[in-house]
Amino acid sequence: MKNRAIILTAILFISLVGIPSTYAQKDRGISIGLKVIGENRKGETQNSGRTFDSTDGGQFGFNLNFRKHRAYLGASFQGGKYKFENSGPDIVTTIGALPFSNGMIKYREVNLIAGYFFWEHVSLFVGVKSIEDEWENVNFKQSFTGIGGGVSGIWPINARWDFYGSAAFIPEGEVKTNKAKSGDGKSTTLEFGTVYRLSERDRFTLGLKFSTVVYAFDSGDEQEMKTNGLFIGYSHYFPF
Repeated sequence: MKNRAIILTAILFISLVGIPSTYAQKDRGISIGLKVIGENRKGETQNSGRTFDSTDGGQFGFNLNFRKHRAYLGASFQGGKYKFENSGPDIVTTIGALPFSNGMIKYREVNLIAGYFFWEHVSLFVGVKSIEDEWENVNFKQSFTGIGGGVSGIWPINARWDFYGSAAFIPEGEVKTNKAKSGDGKSTTLEFGTVYRLSERDRFTLGLKFSTVVYAFDSGDEQEMKTNGLFIGYSHYFPF
């Protein structure tokens, strides 16, 4: 049962990553895309009451998608660094939350999804999401892995432009601190934007992404992180 849920979620998440490049072509093919994300990270640690807000940072992403008629699979990889000149995310340990300031955090994210366009413009998907934060100059890593699902859609505006949107939710996942389980978490993601078709095989994407993860630690503490921002992307489609 657990393995079945993992597979289903993976299908959903892959569809989320591949929405713009998988729509509206009823044959089969592979698309490759690149994305630049200018984002802000902010949040709060519950017990300490300390809030944080990044002063600089962003991500670079790569995605690969396979489509056959209405079905699709996808994988996305993205990462970057965030600078916190003042207060940064607390380092939550079994003995309490330690303050962190004037430093950098490396961020990595991987999504694997699969989905199907059950309707002409709307698909359902499942997927697996993995996040890792690494505090620079500190021997501390925090990761989250979970499975979930969502819905996505894309609607033509005119001959060149489309509007798309997607929403994904992971109801429960595992949080690890330095590779040891330290709690549970959940994640929500909302993304929407426009797609401009430069040619039959080339697309340009501009959009907004809003992501929230909430970690409930075994120590009784809780931490919320929000990553919001603007992104631009380009993808090329290879039919076969």
